[in-house]
Amino acid sequence: KPGKIAHHSSVVFADKMWLFGGSSMSGENDKLYCLDMNTFRWEVVKPRKGETPPSRDEHTAVVSE
Repeated sequence: KPGKIAHHSSVVFADKMWLFGGSSMSGENDKLYCLDMNTFRWEVVKPRKGETPPSRDEHTAVVSE
């Protein structure tokens, strides 16, 4: 689970909610989380190639098919 995070962005696409960025009392979040809305299980998604982008705070996100 991502825990308590503020100033993040999240989008819902199909049966999943994606959450990235933001911050908590312990620091900035640079992980991408995915919540399967059928099972309510969280997972941390790793990039297929390259590095995880730097953390973001107070940003927006969109999904486009």
